[in-house]
Amino acid sequence: MLSAQLDGPYHVCGYCLGGLIAYEMARQLRASAKPVGLVALFDTVRPGYHLYNPHVSAWQRRLYRWLREVQFHGYNVLALQGRERRDYLVRRARPATRRMLGRWADKIQRAPFLRSEDPIEELEPAPRASSRATQSYVPGDYEGRIVLFRGRRLPIGARGGQALGWDSLRIADLVIHELPGFHGSCILEPNVRTLASLLLSYLRPFEENRQG
Repeated sequence: MLSAQLDGPYHVCGYCLGGLIAYEMARQLRASAKPVGLVALFDTVRPGYHLYNPHVSAWQRRLYRWLREVQFHGYNVLALQGRERRDYLVRRARPATRRMLGRWADKIQRAPFLRSEDPIEELEPAPRASSRATQSYVPGDYEGRIVLFRGRRLPIGARGGQALGWDSLRIADLVIHELPGFHGSCILEPNVRTLASLLLSYLRPFEENRQG
């Protein structure tokens, strides 16, 4: 990023794990005395923050995740009309099918009689590696503004906590925007339009200062 853009301010944002990456990028940029602009996190939960209530068991979390998917897509389908609704169903069906086939392919590939001797082919699948990276990351404090965009409706079984755990860190200015829909839906239609409008409102002052 620094090689592509020599001068700041630098704007970074990300969803879920991408939000953690954006947060750490902003910390390192500030530590290097680089000007940081907008730092936006989209439905990013702070590592170590337990989103679910303590009494929720592992099998209940799996059930809640499935119910969340049903609620999430049901909400989006009801919010759309006509061709947009049909296109949404088609778009969501394709990745769901690929995920299902991918799980079966992963199980077959991990069978002992099919295991490769090549260490490169035995690398962790990306989702598992991402999960391990998320769990091991310990975010530090941030002497600047962080803008957290989060869905208004948390997953079933989740505990309260508007800041998704970020208020436990020393952040100079933590701004929280609640968006319509479920946790995780802010980057998808139709809620992404609201997100885009808010992002533009934050970026506009930087553009005006640059032109001025």
